[in-house]
Amino acid sequence: MLTPDYKLYILMCGIFSVKRSPIKHWSLYESIFQELSAEHKEGQKRVFQAIILLFMRNPELKPQAATFMKVVYDAEFFSESFLIDWYNKKLKMDKTCCMYNSKA
Repeated sequence: MLTPDYKLYILMCGIFSVKRSPIKHWSLYESIFQELSAEHKEGQKRVFQAIILLFMRNPELKPQAATFMKVVYDAEFFSESFLIDWYNKKLKMDKTCCMYNSKA
């Protein structure tokens, strides 16, 4: 009965932590995130929101954030245009998502 949003967030925070680096373990779980992101038209945005919340929840991981995004980009999970549009504030996060955080 969980929505895809909650599944993404629970999975992200359940798998990755300070002791289980997202950089080292992303490739093992990428297919699960691909599958969950396909359940919603805004799926990639919601995975991105879950990633942001992971790093906000675990401040010790923040130094790994840029490297992790490179790993995700190299794995072709997010396109170049997705990341550039987000950086240039042309891409807005999904406000209808339970993971929406205006600070993020």
